[in-house]
Amino acid sequence: MTSQEKKFAIVLGLITATCSAGLYFWASQGDARYKEALAAYGDASNEINRYNKLDVAPTDDNLDKKKQAVKSYEEQSKKLIEALRTYGAAPITNTDAQAFTDKLVKEVSETKALFKDVTLPEGFFLGFEKYANTPAQQAATGILSYQLDAASELVRAMAEAKPAALLNIFREPQPEESGKEYKKGLNEIYRALPMEISFRGSETSLRAFLDAVQTSKKHFYVIRSMRITNEKQSPPLASEARFETADAKKEEGADSAFGAFELPPGDGEAPAPDAAPAPEPVKDIVSEEILKEVLGSENINVFMRIDVLRYHQEELTAKPKKKP
Repeated sequence: MTSQEKKFAIVLGLITATCSAGLYFWASQGDARYKEALAAYGDASNEINRYNKLDVAPTDDNLDKKKQAVKSYEEQSKKLIEALRTYGAAPITNTDAQAFTDKLVKEVSETKALFKDVTLPEGFFLGFEKYANTPAQQAATGILSYQLDAASELVRAMAEAKPAALLNIFREPQPEESGKEYKKGLNEIYRALPMEISFRGSETSLRAFLDAVQTSKKHFYVIRSMRITNEKQSPPLASEARFETADAKKEEGADSAFGAFELPPGDGEAPAPDAAPAPEPVKDIVSEEILKEVLGSENINVFMRIDVLRYHQEELTAKPKKKP
């Protein structure tokens, strides 16, 4: 082999080795990229499967349904806001202290007249007993007048429910009554005016009062708590029961078809000897007091804590803040 041929073989070998190394490196890099792509594909596939298993999968059909639901929610929210505006539309304006006193006395007199044959609490003054003989501060007459209207509506609804007795009505004082200023809390959309009312009556009167409270067109009432107890806490006693007497049984027999009339013995027959009368079962007549407690016609005592909500107009008219 000549020197020229040797050089050619060496060069060819070097070229072959270089190409082989390049091919090996390219193949190894391609395998790594393939494994990375396969892993990424597996992760994406698992993520898609996880989303598809959700209650609302991210599909085009569900997206359209979600858009329709959001649009319906916005429409219902606008209707709700319009409805809530009626529960705070009238601005709070202070009046003369004497004018508020005259209004209070008039409301007390009119509501008292509605409770015929119904027991009222001593010193009944619609929860405004503080102002029976003392004038209110002028700065508080606005909110007091609003609260008076709500209390009057509640008591009138109570009168229509026909309870056995109105036990108590309590109104929580407001800051303006003591010369302070009411400060609205952060993100507060309404002002709550708490009141408490308790009465005794039938279950029918309770249902009627609840219906009137929840369907009011003038004020928005929220029942925060309610406690119902039986008028009598102790169970019925055996001494309260009454039973049928022997005289009552005798009178009952006299009023029957044959009464106490006895047929004479037949001809030629000796009268049969008196047989011992068969014992009659004792018939119990349970007293009305026990039946009341068993059948539920007994009166109940009801205590309710009610908030009168007055919505702030500026919060209802403000545009929602966009998230950054």
